[in-house]
Amino acid sequence: MQRLSRNTLLILVLALAAGIGVFSAFAQDSSSVTYVVETGDVLDSIAAGFDVQTNCLAEINDLSRPDRIKPGQVLLISYDCPPYDGPNFVTNPRDTGISSDLGQGGGGAETPELGLNDQVYTVVRGDTLDSIAQQFDVSLQSLQQTNGFSIYNSKIYVGQSLVIPGEAPPYGTYPGVANPLNPLDTSGQGGGGPEVQPGDSLYVVQPRDVLDLIGAKFDVQVACLTEANSIGRLHIIYPGQTLVIPSSCPLYDGEAFVENPRSG
Repeated sequence: MQRLSRNTLLILVLALAAGIGVFSAFAQDSSSVTYVVETGDVLDSIAAGFDVQTNCLAEINDLSRPDRIKPGQVLLISYDCPPYDGPNFVTNPRDTGISSDLGQGGGGAETPELGLNDQVYTVVRGDTLDSIAQQFDVSLQSLQQTNGFSIYNSKIYVGQSLVIPGEAPPYGTYPGVANPLNPLDTSGQGGGGPEVQPGDSLYVVQPRDVLDLIGAKFDVQVACLTEANSIGRLHIIYPGQTLVIPSSCPLYDGEAFVENPRSG
């Protein structure tokens, strides 16, 4: 093997030291952290979990398709981004010096109050939130919301008491975004959802939904659906997002099959 000269070794040592310095500076930068995407994550929920604006999060990570993130993908969370302003609930709002009660439901109770059909379950060894959700056939997201878990902190321990929401949709189904401290409050963090008129209906976006198929499902024009829900030109929607289906919209005019066409 060829021996390295003293000058070459010196250059390598300096380069390594410089690299360590850069890494340390990044690691100590309190204005940003990293997050590893998990199965079931959507960008809007991650943004709400860290209280950063979704569009800013997509921009700093160069996500041309924010609706397509993969488990194991590493995202940079920059606290230079504005606070979250979407429809999801912010469990742990940042201290930005701006007083706001949006999406907070009046404070943080340690133990959620029991609803009419709720029940209490005590965690045993081997349990995970997902296995508990399957055991009781309740939506995993509803279980997280009811018990105040954030998307990046869902750890449970033996002996812990969890509330099993009686009115939750079945396992595998995303619930509508709601304040976990007040399930009747569906206004979310963004200060209010779409306006609902008499005769309109509501639909909760599920995984793999796209606007065109939702339009065909309800036989409403996609352009009217996007306008009523203030959806951008990229037509990005998220599981758990509640859409209003306006009865006043024209009939669907796309290429998908309409199973139940409206009259008129």
